[in-house]
Amino acid sequence: MENTLENKAAFFAQYWGQEVAFIPDYDQGVTLIKSGVRKPKEIKYLELTQLSNIIDEDYKIAQKLDGNFGTSALDYSLQFINHSNLDFLHSKGYALPFRGIDVETLISWGWVKLKK
Repeated sequence: MENTLENKAAFFAQYWGQEVAFIPDYDQGVTLIKSGVRKPKEIKYLELTQLSNIIDEDYKIAQKLDGNFGTSALDYSLQFINHSNLDFLHSKGYALPFRGIDVETLISWGWVKLKK
């Protein structure tokens, strides 16, 4: 997979409606827009949470959605997470691999920044 606008739009679509889009505001400098993802060309990056920082409540729900969700989110191979679980984790703003591309590569492409 390549770093193209089409692939970036497909990646952003997974987070549609989430308050995670960083969009340059040309009149006022740069601001974090908390109104959801809009046009991919306007979005600079998504500010997401690293999966290793999953909160207890989200972890418990993920386990209920997928009984195979590992004892540690860090050790669990994301390729085995079911679609309901992926949708849930996306809806909570967690950074996940996309079409075989790891999160570190998505960061290097400028698509993602991790929350601190």
